Amino acid sequence: METATQARSLYRSLLRFSNRFAAYNFREYARRRTRDAFREHKSEEDPRRIQELMHKGLKELQVIKRQTVVSQFFQMDRLVVEGQASGRQTGGEGGITRQKDTGLVLEILSSRTEVAGNLSDDISNTKAGSWN
Repeated sequence: METATQARSLYRSLLRFSNRFAAYNFREYARRRTRDAFREHKSEEDPRRIQELMHKGLKELQVIKRQTVVSQFFQMDRLVVEGQASGRQTGGEGGITRQKDTGLVLEILSSRTEVAGNLSDDISNTKAGSWN
């Protein structure tokens, strides 16, 4: 009876931590893999085999915990299949914030135009004989 309670607790923990992945594909894979593994072994009755599976599940839970933390560092825009709002995920419950575009490309282009304009002025001044 205690093993069944532990197995349910492990199952819920695996699903809960699977939902913390920032990337949709990782999140769905972890959830699907957890469900499939538990369904595959739901009729297992050998106590030794059950303990092995529980130990393996606990190892997988530790891996998922580490990977969800790492995945928060590499957040991507939400995919279309995720639906609703778009933007960057903040983690936790999947709240969305939109990051402001810094306009770096425009700054580079305007500085190039300014340099080209200055160079053109210098060339004109050289031709006119007023080089400083």
